[in-house]
Formats: sequence, structure tokens, C-alpha cells
Amino acid sequence: MRDANGIQWKRLSVETTAIVASILLAFAIDAVWDERELREQEIAQLHALHADFTENVKRLQGVIDRQEVVVDSQIQLLGIIHGHQDRPNEEVLKNLVTDSFMFFRLEEVLGAYQALVSSGDLRLIQDRGLRAAIAEFAGTLGDAYEDEELGLRLRVRLISEMSSSTEVLAVLKPSFRAGGSLPDSAFDPDFKALLDNRAYRNHLAILAYIENGQLSFYRELLVSAESIVVIVEQNL
Repeated sequence: MRDANGIQWKRLSVETTAIVASILLAFAIDAVWDERELREQEIAQLHALHADFTENVKRLQGVIDRQEVVVDSQIQLLGIIHGHQDRPNEEVLKNLVTDSFMFFRLEEVLGAYQALVSSGDLRLIQDRGLRAAIAEFAGTLGDAYEDEELGLRLRVRLISEMSSSTEVLAVLKPSFRAGGSLPDSAFDPDFKALLDNRAYRNHLAILAYIENGQLSFYRELLVSAESIVVIVEQNL
């Protein structure tokens, strides 16, 4: 009887061990599949983020290139006004004044990041450093909005204040000329009067300060966007 009971206990022990092992193996297989599925979802999101930030890099570089022209024109005009450099011919002056009024701002692409945040799936991105870098990029964008609004208001205000004398309108391209309602013959540029105008000088100095700050901001943002692209590629 003892031998029979011992055999039964051994058999029961083996069967129990086999069952437990099977259950653990099933759990392990499920975990592997779950991990693989999560990884596939992460890769899909990483590709979406890569596309967005590659586009952000492209757009930032374009804005920076155009912004450099604006800032350079404003600085040159201030130099002419204050006698730090010789006054160029009227055609060059016209281009400088026109370019100094140009307004360029970044239209960022954050669709993939915003979708992850709104769906609560941000943790699909396992790299905490990457999550932090993207969140910082998105948060930093708001830092420039106030200066952007101020820069635009200054332009509108200056044109509005000086439109009666057409000192500013005379040297702006048709797209800036009171909605294109005035014919070319109505404009007779007087660059001396324009550069001597105190309102124009004051506005130009403030604009140059704001736009140079925007240029520095976009340059820093470009470095951040390029860094994010590299980190995403490392995670793919």
C-alpha cells in the first residue's frame, strides 16, 4: 500500500508540476506577444513622430533663412539712420524697408505627439528622455507667442499711423499697400522723410529687438528638433 501511495503521490506531483509549468509557459508566451505588440505600436508612433519632427526641422530652417533677411534689413536700416553706414541707392533702400516689414512665423507640426497625449498612449514611447524632449519642445513653443503677437501689432500700428503720409506705403510691395487699393502712381517714395520720421525709427528699433529675439529662439528650437529626430532614429 505504501508503495502504491508513494507512486500516486509521485504521479500527482509530476502532473502538478507539468500543469504549473504549462501555465507559466503560457503566461510567458502571452507576455512575449504583449511585449511584441507594444513594441510594434511604439514603432508606429516613433515613425509618426519622426515624420513630424523631420518636417519641423525643415520648416524651422526655412523660417530662420527668411527671418535672417528681416533682421539683417532692420539692422542695416538702423545703421543708416544713425550714420554708422553709408546710405545706399533708392532701390536698395526700398528693398531694405520692404524686407524689414516682412513677417514670418513657424507653423509647427505636432500631430503625432498631440494624438499620443490625448489618447493617453504617451507611455508607448519607452524612452523617457525622448518623451521629456518632445514635451519640452511643445511647451517651449508657447514662450514665443507673446512676442509674435507684439511684432505683428507693431507692424499694423506703424502702417496705420503713417499711412496718411504714405511714407511707409510708398516703399512697400503691392501686397502691403492698403489692400492693393491704391495705384502705383499714388506712391512717391521719400526715403529721407521716412528715415527721419521719429515714429518709424522707434518702431524699427523695437521691431529689430523683437525679431532678433525670435531668430535666436528659432535657432534654439531647430537644435532641439534636430536632437529629437536623432533620438527617435536611435529608438527605431
